[in-house]
Amino acid sequence: MPKLMLIDGNSLTYRAFHALPTDLATASGQVTNAVYGFTAMLLNLVRDHQPDLIGVTFDRPEPTFRHKRYPQYKATRQETPEDLISQLEPLKEIVRAFRVPLIELPGYEADDVLATLAKKAEKEGYEVRILTADRDLYQLVSDRVAVLHPEGHLITPEWLWEKYGLRPEQWVDFRALVGDPSDNLPGVKGIGEKTALKLLK
Repeated sequence: MPKLMLIDGNSLTYRAFHALPTDLATASGQVTNAVYGFTAMLLNLVRDHQPDLIGVTFDRPEPTFRHKRYPQYKATRQETPEDLISQLEPLKEIVRAFRVPLIELPGYEADDVLATLAKKAEKEGYEVRILTADRDLYQLVSDRVAVLHPEGHLITPEWLWEKYGLRPEQWVDFRALVGDPSDNLPGVKGIGEKTALKLLK
């Protein structure tokens, strides 16, 4: 079975930026910690998983269809550090230099692109691994699709059932009930994770 590795570029970049010191820089003072960390992780992924195909997705700066439906979407997020913003284009240049497809779509998030590609590849017989720390993508896991957390654990239907007692198709309902503070999305008032799990079970 051919293997497809899909990488959430934003998730991996933020992780690299916060994991490494900002005194990693060029002689001219350009901070390079995110570029260095991302590149190292990308090379390790290829070495360890040896995918037949690989792709990287990034969010675009324009508002998405979610912002249009709910203007407060992600409104509470902190501003992206300038030292990180300045590294995004050099980082994307490295991805292109490796001849890894870099996919961005105006009006949509990287998650939407990852989900679309994962489902299409699944139908075409690929084994899919999605590298991300974003729990929203747990709804995609199946016999052929798994989410690879940057810390190394693999999110499968079995993992989801053992951890939460939920099937992948229930994950959307779970997230709708509890909300998502990181995206400024309210859940149902008075319902936390424990109550949501009881209701769904």
